Amino acid sequence: MSSPKDFTFIATPILPPMNTLKKFSSFCNANKGIIELTGVLIALTAFIQSNSSNIHLGRWWESTILLLIYNVAIPIYVLLILVIGGVLYFIQTKRRYKLSKINFSILIGIWKNEWTIDGVTRSEVLEIKNDSKYFLGSTHKFNIEDFNYDVNTNEITFKKTSVIATDNRTLFNRVSVINNDTLIGSETDYKIKYTRIN
Repeated sequence: MSSPKDFTFIATPILPPMNTLKKFSSFCNANKGIIELTGVLIALTAFIQSNSSNIHLGRWWESTILLLIYNVAIPIYVLLILVIGGVLYFIQTKRRYKLSKINFSILIGIWKNEWTIDGVTRSEVLEIKNDSKYFLGSTHKFNIEDFNYDVNTNEITFKKTSVIATDNRTLFNRVSVINNDTLIGSETDYKIKYTRIN
């Protein structure tokens, strides 16, 4: 009689999509202060509850506060979370509305462009005009094409297509909007940063 075969089971972790993680990371970074405040308030509420036996009540309003903590149908810390959650939702909605207004005009102006290849950082000063032309000094070097802004990831994507006869490059940019004066991300295969000068 043959012996039973051994089976090896390999547990594979189920991870959320990378795009979801990126959105969550952006949300946390944008609301870092409020999230930290929420944690502090929840910890403070728990501390008050765990040390209530040491609290000496001398005023009517102190008794009222303690009564609310223990006898309200919804515990006070849950109510606190709901209130702060509502504030977070309002701030996020307001931020999304503001970001939804971003269009090509954010690129118009004079920028310092820094890019890093093989650990070496180089820079140049450029101007992007409202007709989508990209100038280095007085030389029209690229056209900006296929501009797109994704409000969910807070990222801008566009192509820089060379107009120089001896240069047939098309450079793909994907940059995060840090603010109206700073864009950080990648250009084709290397890191890039745009800092507005004017």
